[in-house]
Amino acid sequence: MKIKNVEELIKWITSHSGFDFVEREYHYFTIQCPELSLFRVNYKKDDNIWEILMKTLEILDDFDADREFNSMWEDVCPHNNFTPSQFLRMLMLDEESLHELAKELRQLLNS
Repeated sequence: MKIKNVEELIKWITSHSGFDFVEREYHYFTIQCPELSLFRVNYKKDDNIWEILMKTLEILDDFDADREFNSMWEDVCPHNNFTPSQFLRMLMLDEESLHELAKELRQLLNS
């Protein structure tokens, strides 16, 4: 399968277990990971699909659960019942899911 546009990319990502589409605006789309995290891909109006795919791969590969934990925990802690270790385990699962998704997308691009 070749991905020809942003809609097909979103459909491909959300066809993987646990990934949900959140929103798409003019220059970005946001996807929710199986456990908790959101990732957002920003792109320019004149970006072609290859450039958008490369930006998506960069975001998938760059996800780091420890960094995400540090940036989110302060805001999330008062509003839920997760302990820090439970929350971190969820982020680690999202990191694995994103890296696996990047691997599969890379294989798709190379086929």
